[in-house]
Amino acid sequence: AGTGLPKSEISQYRVEFGDVAWGTTQTEQITIRNTGELPLGVSSIALGTNEMESNFSLNLNHLISCDGGAGEASSEDPLAGGGSSDTGITIDDVEDGDTESDAGPAHDVFALKTGCTFTFDVILNPTSVGDIYGSVIIDYATEDGEEPAYYRDPDIFRETVILSGQSNKGAGNVVISPRTLDFGYPYPGEERTKYV
Repeated sequence: AGTGLPKSEISQYRVEFGDVAWGTTQTEQITIRNTGELPLGVSSIALGTNEMESNFSLNLNHLISCDGGAGEASSEDPLAGGGSSDTGITIDDVEDGDTESDAGPAHDVFALKTGCTFTFDVILNPTSVGDIYGSVIIDYATEDGEEPAYYRDPDIFRETVILSGQSNKGAGNVVISPRTLDFGYPYPGEERTKYV
């Protein structure tokens, strides 16, 4: 990226959850940082589709922090509105999809100011057993108009963070019934069958 532009940095591009037992949850964090000189427009943070996304969820209600001033503050969901200049983000309403088909719901773009970070949670709550894979897709945007209030990183249109973990339902427990079998007194070479 050249001078005078936003620059996005992601804290990690692969999130390893490790072994997560069935019925429990594991939370990891991802941070987006704007190290550039102009506000960075983030138009979408979502789980990838046609993967194992039912095992994962996002909590976007987390922390905005800025270098040299604002400190850490809990934010409302920046993609649902409610941001302010005091938290390091500004909000702009946009429409998803094309207007002819009304293909998607309305959402918000948030502009991450220079030197600010946005941290959100990715949660694994296994609904399947074995290896689990997914992704988080982060899209950037530039506001329309002659003097945009935010810009996308000119080098990166979209970030993909790979998610992986493993799950099992615990050790098996085998119970045999009946506990004893009586074969009586068979003759040599005679077969007798009993079922448990």
